[in-house]
Amino acid sequence: MDIAHARSTSLLLDLVLIGLTFRALWTGRGAY
Repeated sequence: MDIAHARSTSLLLDLVLIGLTFRALWTGRGAY
């Protein structure tokens, strides 16, 4: 696998995980 491609994919996955975490915290905070 290309190193640049793997790096961009891992970066995208990190952004997705961060986005899901923030959305979970935001919805959890809004629910209360």
